[in-house]
Amino acid sequence: MTVICTALFSTKHRITIKMELIKTYDSNTDSSSESDTAKSLTNRQVRSVYLITYSQADITTFPTRESFANAVTEKFASTPGITVINWVCCREQHKKSGEHYHLALKLNKVKRWLGIKQDFQRDFNAVLNFSDGHSNYYSAFRYVTKSDKDVVLSENHPDLSNPPRTMQASQKRKADNSDVPPKKVIKRLSNTDISNIVLSKNIKTIQQLYALADLQKEEGKTDLYTFVLSRGEKKISDLLKMTWDIASSQEDVVRQSKTRLEILSDHLIKCDCQWYESALQVLTRNDIPVAVFSESIKNLLQYGRGKYRNVMIVGPANCGKTFILKPLTEIYKCFLNPASSTFAWVGVQLCEAIFLNDFRWSQQIIPWHDFLLLLEGETVHLPAPKTHFSEDITLTSDLPIFATSGSAIKYVSGRGNCERENEMMAVRWNVYQFHYVMTEEEQKIIPPCKHCFAKLILQQ
Repeated sequence: MTVICTALFSTKHRITIKMELIKTYDSNTDSSSESDTAKSLTNRQVRSVYLITYSQADITTFPTRESFANAVTEKFASTPGITVINWVCCREQHKKSGEHYHLALKLNKVKRWLGIKQDFQRDFNAVLNFSDGHSNYYSAFRYVTKSDKDVVLSENHPDLSNPPRTMQASQKRKADNSDVPPKKVIKRLSNTDISNIVLSKNIKTIQQLYALADLQKEEGKTDLYTFVLSRGEKKISDLLKMTWDIASSQEDVVRQSKTRLEILSDHLIKCDCQWYESALQVLTRNDIPVAVFSESIKNLLQYGRGKYRNVMIVGPANCGKTFILKPLTEIYKCFLNPASSTFAWVGVQLCEAIFLNDFRWSQQIIPWHDFLLLLEGETVHLPAPKTHFSEDITLTSDLPIFATSGSAIKYVSGRGNCERENEMMAVRWNVYQFHYVMTEEEQKIIPPCKHCFAKLILQQ
């Protein structure tokens, strides 16, 4: 743009005015160019997500949501280098008559839609409308799933559903009859929402919840991601634990009313795995009568810890000690080997049995006198951290105690009568000696089976 001014201005002034106008024009041109470039980049990023509508659909050609979705995605996938990552399809009624399909899909990269539209019209005599106005796949997903409860998803589609609405939220929405339009509020997930997600998706670990949050964030759904970032790891772990504790509370109450043998008999169902036959073989090779071994396990489960009742299997490596008793951990909530610390037994009061696998006694784990009382069935006081407990643990229940070890437990001390102490320990165990060491060819990897174990113990 050039302006030449001659009246009332000197040459110097004319040059100055001309330069300023040219500079202004160039500046506006650069700004407009940068804006167009940014807009072009944004459009390029979202054109990998399309919302496709087929109005007044021919139901004879596409009778189901799957049939329509497969036809469209096959057209896109026929282009070299193009992959359909996710898709969701719904079918809705028109207000007056007829039906239409909505299909949201996400591609691995940008693909223009005009060729797809033309091919589809040629092959199926169907006119599709394409829109790339959604900022991400989650936005298009929400549009498609807003009213159709029978939407169809692609295989391995990420979970982008919102948690179920609570009754309180539904009642609040119904009670709001004000004519004043509500303010737009960013919805934040509550602890109840997270619990619903955890239960519906069977999420048991904090890593599984993090993975779901990250997967949803990649598709544009950020509410769960925001929640986990705003909470500490301990709070989320506590929420997970509380959710599952509440969910299993009724079942736990019923379980507490049963005896240990009744709990074992609940698992007595037919099983075709190899565990039972392998267990019989292990006992036979070690010259232990199956009926005698089963009766001692049954006796311990019925009466709990006490003299001559606690079961211990001793023997060398690779003789099947752990194999025989490992199913107990599948049937009962077992307290496993205590840690080598002052508070080694924290949690034992909440368990149904004690399984000391490959156990070696030391004073640091439990004092000898307390260990004798524990095995005898007497009340035992075990230390607990006062940061979490108001007092030490008092164990009064008759928890059955099972153990495996390389040899019998011996008292180790530089003073006192060790022989007398070892005698006191010996009468507290029902010891089975395994001696047959399996060769490498004989060893098999057989998972513990609670059904076969129940058969071994109850049907002898």
